[in-house]
Amino acid sequence: MQIISPNAFKKPKEIERMIPPTLDYGHIKFNVRFDPKVLFRDFKPLMGVANQIEDILDPYEAANEAVRLAKQNRIGRHLAELQDDIQERTVKDKRFLGLEQKIAISVEKPAPVDLPCCKPDCPEFAIKNSHSLQKNGILASLADENGRILQTKITPFSSSGGMKDLGVRYASVFPGYCKACEQSIFSRAEILNAEVDKENTALLLWRALCYIRYRRAQEVKARGMMVSKPEMYAISSENEDPFTAFATAFNLKTSIYSYKMSDKWVSILDDQVWSSASELSIASIELKKLPFAGCGAIPIPIDFDRITHPNVGNFHSTLPSLVFTTVLKEGRPHIILACRRGDRWSRNFLKRLMRMDCELLAAYIPQIILGGSDTVFLSKRYWDHESTERDRCILKHSQFMASPQMVFPFWGAPDGVSVQRAFWVNE
Repeated sequence: MQIISPNAFKKPKEIERMIPPTLDYGHIKFNVRFDPKVLFRDFKPLMGVANQIEDILDPYEAANEAVRLAKQNRIGRHLAELQDDIQERTVKDKRFLGLEQKIAISVEKPAPVDLPCCKPDCPEFAIKNSHSLQKNGILASLADENGRILQTKITPFSSSGGMKDLGVRYASVFPGYCKACEQSIFSRAEILNAEVDKENTALLLWRALCYIRYRRAQEVKARGMMVSKPEMYAISSENEDPFTAFATAFNLKTSIYSYKMSDKWVSILDDQVWSSASELSIASIELKKLPFAGCGAIPIPIDFDRITHPNVGNFHSTLPSLVFTTVLKEGRPHIILACRRGDRWSRNFLKRLMRMDCELLAAYIPQIILGGSDTVFLSKRYWDHESTERDRCILKHSQFMASPQMVFPFWGAPDGVSVQRAFWVNE
């Protein structure tokens, strides 16, 4: 007997609305109109920004100064990058790849100066290796018998395929908190039987976004160095390619935008954690199994009805966004997601996401983690012995995505991902 899918009776538009919009994000054209002259006018002030932050050692100071200068110099409103076929020669140049590799590596490095503890009003300096994800929780669950784990997207142009083998001790670390805050602040959310409540989830989201903000600040600093140095322009000149030099400056502009978004989220979460604000809608997706973990902030340019947000392409306005992190509670991995209650666009997106069935969530959640995290921590055991060819294709495809715009959920969920349930934490 032939079994007919219930979807066969749905109208095409109804089927389309069942599919989260970012699944076909790569096929949607925003049609952002801009005058190319405006983009070229931005090049000179972006060069000035790069030169002025070059000697600032503190990455937060450098990033904040870049934000200030971008506003002061009235850098144009669009984020569009210049693209041209002639760029192909430059982007294959080993020297160009080496410069991009340096940026990827510099994001991972400790800052060259001591940085303050991320806790508001704490006067102490941060230790070098604060974990943004639970060392004895989600990361330990992914580690092999030797305490080893894989990290992705660390060196995207290396022969290793963008994977790095490291110990859990050094996974997801950054100069985040002083020793006293490290030991006291997170204890309530780290214990084995800690509840998945709004206090604990907000705290873990705050920690994750402090980590993302640090990486974005490092990236602004690194891209500023790249723009301010003559090597890029020499490479472009030799390859008779003026476009890459311009696009490199616009990459700095995009990095400044990303830093602004993460810094804004840290401020929002500061208020949630330290001032008992109730500004967030928080949801949790509990999984039976999950072979990777990450955290991040995801812009949402398109809603479920394929409507593009009016702020797309606008440098001076922040897109609606979700934040997320991965935790382990009572032996189960959870993806914690949150948006601002006042952000109707993101809140509606999250509501519709939470109405999905477990099978579709299992296909879509990897897109959020793999695409929305700038680096992902992966089980070696799973990757070496349990992953299927499809799983490997999904992960490798995600390596070169800067935001969640993959189309792989149409292939179904990775074999290592299975959703138990989805629920609201504070509704």
